[in-house]
Amino acid sequence: MAAIYLIRHGQASFHSSNYDQLSELGQRQAGYAGEQLARELGPGRDPADVSWFCGTLSRQIDTEQRVRAGCFPDMPKQRLSEQAAPVTNAGFNEFDHEALLAHYLQRLRHKPEVEAFLNAVDDRTRLFQPAFNRVVDAWIADGDFVEDAAEAFETWAQFKRRIVDAFESAVTAGWEQARESGKKGSGDVCIVSSGGPISLMLQAMLNMDDVSALDANWVLANASITKLIYRSNPERPPRPNELRLAYFNHYHYLQTTAEGDAVSFR
Repeated sequence: MAAIYLIRHGQASFHSSNYDQLSELGQRQAGYAGEQLARELGPGRDPADVSWFCGTLSRQIDTEQRVRAGCFPDMPKQRLSEQAAPVTNAGFNEFDHEALLAHYLQRLRHKPEVEAFLNAVDDRTRLFQPAFNRVVDAWIADGDFVEDAAEAFETWAQFKRRIVDAFESAVTAGWEQARESGKKGSGDVCIVSSGGPISLMLQAMLNMDDVSALDANWVLANASITKLIYRSNPERPPRPNELRLAYFNHYHYLQTTAEGDAVSFR
């Protein structure tokens, strides 16, 4: 039995000029997730027996590095990088929320939630999520077509396809690694990504509808872990719908840190 760990990146810098970087809290969260992953993998594990993946966004790469360091704290950084170098794959990147907002906000300006956000002077943070939910709903409804897009624009259908492709490639890599090494405990996969992609990986496994799948995104805590398991078949890698959900959105370890509650959702 092998496991696939889906780890959401730590808290990003939502109110700064560069969203795509971990906040100080996000950096610590990633370390805590690494400590939890070490408990999951068990003592004496070789980092080379785990296949490591992440997207190409800065917040994802930084999280992955801190998770590995937290998971194997006694291993020198250079040796750890040599034995467990991650595969970066843009297929695990989050959708471009800024592009969605730029395209849909004016188109949906007559919707009460969007109108309230556009006209707000104060309290825009509180009004953002309801407006953004409207934007995402419209994006999903458009499917593989986006009306009057002035420039290249990733449709919902395109987003889904690239996530599933990246997910299947990571699962296959873990399966191949286990088959080639033949070692007990090999074949585990760790994927550091974002809320949207993790939700769609679950959709590929559980056959959820689009809205229900992306609803899972809104409750995923930063640096939370979702665990999938599969029984290895020597003949072929497992398909997404052959994976099983062991647990979803685990973050208790962030509630009980030495600094107290370190939970965030954005």
